[in-house]
Amino acid sequence: MSSAGMGVRAVYRRLRALQLEDTMTMRALHILPAYSAYIRTYALLQRSHWWSREELLAYQAEALSRLLDHAYENVPYYRRVFDERDLVPADIRTPGDLALLPILTREDLQENLADLKARNYPGSAFEYVTTGGSTGIPVGFYYERGASRAKEWAFMKTQWDRVGYRFTDRCVVLRGYIVGSARDDVYWKKALLGRWLVMSSHHMTEETLPAYVDQIRRFRPRFIQAYPSTAVVLARSQRSADVLVDPGAPTPVFPWRESRRYRGQTGLDELWSRSDVISLNCPLSSETHHLVSTDAIERMKPGVMLVNTGRGALIDTMAVITARTINGL
Repeated sequence: MSSAGMGVRAVYRRLRALQLEDTMTMRALHILPAYSAYIRTYALLQRSHWWSREELLAYQAEALSRLLDHAYENVPYYRRVFDERDLVPADIRTPGDLALLPILTREDLQENLADLKARNYPGSAFEYVTTGGSTGIPVGFYYERGASRAKEWAFMKTQWDRVGYRFTDRCVVLRGYIVGSARDDVYWKKALLGRWLVMSSHHMTEETLPAYVDQIRRFRPRFIQAYPSTAVVLARSQRSADVLVDPGAPTPVFPWRESRRYRGQTGLDELWSRSDVISLNCPLSSETHHLVSTDAIERMKPGVMLVNTGRGALIDTMAVITARTINGL
């Protein structure tokens, strides 16, 4: 092990000795033993930001090939899926060929969890985690202990860099965490050594919303991280009152005063046909389910970039896979 790696592990041991009970803080600290995975992923993201379209496609093809080979050789569930369809990894040559394989559903996860663990990893390499259950029932699956979170943080850090966020900034987090209970009427707690205020989106209702707003104002964050659906609830409740826009705050997070510039919105037909980059920032509902459908994709420019920051079901996955092959979506 290098001296740098030994130093990182020593820092991690000292921080754990502090017996921090804050779950979010400990999650962040857990990436330290896998710091090399964080650094490699972060460096890749910095380089790939400047790659040409051809370089990105070449990297994606190579990464997909490695992943398919690994799944076929080491993951019992996927070996069975390939064999049942008389396929081998070499049959998947393009993203469009992924349509030959079934989409992994919640039911598949629950029924085949043990067979989705790679056999070339020891049992200690797996960390069992669950989703927040925002759609009704939490779904459990496995991370690669340390490395998965380290890579996730590298992606998060890269995105935050682009909007000017730093880990020393005060930040409110409203992203599906369940904090506190109705017994004490406290639905938030500080994390990351006091720099984050993690708030329970589960408990944010019309009755509790004034208390949330009061805590946000007291905390005086520079940024707010939130799922689009949660952000919409918070934004709508404050649009007229404008209470979050504090002249003393370093950076208003939700600039309600500027909302008038969005009143003349572009229709979807025009948006699909004219846009070079389309970003989905909306909650999932019956109206937005499969918002990006085959019909919508047919209206888009060849090579358009599509970014989904909301729920996966905003997009018809099979339509996107097909379009990816035909027109380079």
